[in-house]
Amino acid sequence: MACRYIDKLKSLQENVPPQPVAVIRNIIESELGCPLEDVFATFADKPLGAASIGQAHLAKLHNGQVVVVRDAR
Repeated sequence: MACRYIDKLKSLQENVPPQPVAVIRNIIESELGCPLEDVFATFADKPLGAASIGQAHLAKLHNGQVVVVRDAR
């Protein structure tokens, strides 16, 4: 019986359409307290993945380090 609920709830983690990048940028900038450009040399508009708990974007710091950024929803 629990498997039935797990299967249904799994859809909340997967197959979630991504939020518009403008929404994600606003969330991250609010958390950082500054524009993304102040922290990241690049920030991919297309997410690596999206789920009900947030979405992840590939970015690069100004020192060249590649990072993954997740919005704090």
